[in-house]
Amino acid sequence: AVSFRYSDSIYVSSDFKNVKGYCARSRYFPILNPEPYNVQVDLFDRLRKEANEPQYWHLIYDKYRNVFYRFALHPYEYPKDKTPMDEDCGREFSIIVLNGKYERIGEIIFPGNTYNYHLCFVGKKGLYLSLNNQENPIFSEDELFFQGLELKNKNEME
Repeated sequence: AVSFRYSDSIYVSSDFKNVKGYCARSRYFPILNPEPYNVQVDLFDRLRKEANEPQYWHLIYDKYRNVFYRFALHPYEYPKDKTPMDEDCGREFSIIVLNGKYERIGEIIFPGNTYNYHLCFVGKKGLYLSLNNQENPIFSEDELFFQGLELKNKNEME
């Protein structure tokens, strides 16, 4: 399964010849259509423009629960005192959960000042997200902190 940054779908192939697309769009995003960019544009301007657009990031398979996690990065504007080469520490993101048939079964938004969407992994107990966000009060350059997220069936929560 493959996820592209500006495509609402993920693409699945078992033989690299036959490809099937599945809609895996964030419920928070408009329909995304990739646009060619002008290579003559200043790099910083291009990076700022890209940050202001919704886009998809990781697609991670969880073999323990037979689900996929698709990360969706929400539009972000760099503060005036930061360049687009800096970390986008305040960027909100959501995680779309897809079942084994690539159907969306849930999506949740995460605050941009707590988690680092770049660092994550799947373990036996669930998905682990890094808390090493520079805006998080527990941020440390010397240690990595992760928070485990556990999938729960809606019926279990009631």
